[in-house]
Amino acid sequence: MLARQEPSAVTTTSAPDPFTPTTYEGMMSMCVVLSNSALTPQAFRGKPNDVFIVLQMAHELKVPAMQALQGTAVINGKPAMYGDLPVAIVRGSGLCEYITETIEGAGEDRVAICKTKRKGEPHEVVRTFSWRDAKKAQLIGKQGPWSQYENRMLAMRARSFCLRDTYADALKGMQFAEEVADYAPAEAPALPGADRAAEVKARLASRVSVAPAAALPEVETPAERIKRIRAEKGLTDDDAFRALVAEWTGSPTMTKRTVATVIAELEAYVASPAETETSTPEAQGELLDDEHADTLFSDEEIAG
Repeated sequence: MLARQEPSAVTTTSAPDPFTPTTYEGMMSMCVVLSNSALTPQAFRGKPNDVFIVLQMAHELKVPAMQALQGTAVINGKPAMYGDLPVAIVRGSGLCEYITETIEGAGEDRVAICKTKRKGEPHEVVRTFSWRDAKKAQLIGKQGPWSQYENRMLAMRARSFCLRDTYADALKGMQFAEEVADYAPAEAPALPGADRAAEVKARLASRVSVAPAAALPEVETPAERIKRIRAEKGLTDDDAFRALVAEWTGSPTMTKRTVATVIAELEAYVASPAETETSTPEAQGELLDDEHADTLFSDEEIAG
């Protein structure tokens, strides 16, 4: 008798999902493709690293990659979800029995109301956001959606409070873009030790007193001095020159050697780097050449 053969077990393998990379390299390749697409939101174009972060968040939130990419905004450097995506996450989590949203009242008495009930919880959660709340937060009249769709923005704020308070585990701490967009940009935190460094710098500055630089004395050129002597004493140019030479040498009687010495000193002075615009060799040459010096003194004055 032939032994009965048991049918062999049939093993089946499912084809891998080409849109769900299983390696880091595959994920980065997918991010590069998405970041280069014109259908990708503007905030993520050309930024494969940012796309990678969004897809990682999508994995944690159990949201399809493209849905997360289309429903995520970057505000003040942080990702946030547009209002409809959190509702999809909550409803798809299996934790929610219902969500209801209404607006009661009119004009300044309007109140947006969001109610939800979580499975297994005895009571529903209710959150509200009124027109007066928005007024207090300086949102009414703000340029953008608050000027165009007040009711919608009131409802979004009530929804944000209600769902985040009730389904924090499903939303993983993600915030609503409509709410975060109304916050002022956070200031960058001070670097460690910055306050201490500023304190030390201030103390050092208080101990160092810098005296103002003393004004340099104005240098009077020979030509300027001759003009002043001439004006003060009513002298001719020749007499004023004699007076200047007498001031410099202390001798009213000039010898040839003295004249030569004075002329050499004056020429050296005019040629010095410290000369001013009015003290140039050209300006002083007429006073300092030998021929002019000879005419200033008689033979008797320079004899000897």
